[in-house]
Amino acid sequence: KKENNEFKTLTSKLKREIEQVNDELDKIKKVNVTLTQETLVDELTKLYNRRGIEQMFNTLSPFDTTDQMCAIFVLDIDNFKLYNDYWGHLQGDECLKIISQALIELQSKNIFAGRYGGEEFLMILKDIDADAVYAIAERCRQAIYELEHRIDDLYMAEVSASIGVAFSQTDLSVMQVLQAADEALYQAKSEGRNRICFAEPRLQSQLISV
Repeated sequence: KKENNEFKTLTSKLKREIEQVNDELDKIKKVNVTLTQETLVDELTKLYNRRGIEQMFNTLSPFDTTDQMCAIFVLDIDNFKLYNDYWGHLQGDECLKIISQALIELQSKNIFAGRYGGEEFLMILKDIDADAVYAIAERCRQAIYELEHRIDDLYMAEVSASIGVAFSQTDLSVMQVLQAADEALYQAKSEGRNRICFAEPRLQSQLISV
């Protein structure tokens, strides 16, 4: 009987220790998740940062051959250097936050937004048809153009964005599609800004604007 009591005591003690270890492991896992999220999210805008975007790219390759496609938007805030010079860098940061919130509101399970660097943003659209891509690009441009960024009681700053869009193709890598979107963005800038240019789906090197 004494041996049974000792065995029960040891078993109970071991059970408590196992529970404590599991609790510590759970805490470590939660910390690791938080740290991972922090390394993938831009502190200012709360969007994916460049590392988070690149991780998202890994889920897009290789592109498939179904009717549903992927698309990449590259957005650049028009004349942002002049904006910063005129209103100041603190207001510039506030502007980036407001724009980021507009992009966050456009996100869904198949639409992801990130800050690629400076005033350049990137959106990834997965498993979507071409007509929806055109509509979302225009919604994005319009949402930024209609933003109200109040500097103070007297002044309201205006902001717009140019957007380059490229579609996935089975014979192109993610980085090649990104490059095509970047070239389309350059085209939008050269044609007057506050507009969208698309890299033609079948021949990414030929850019068409809408």
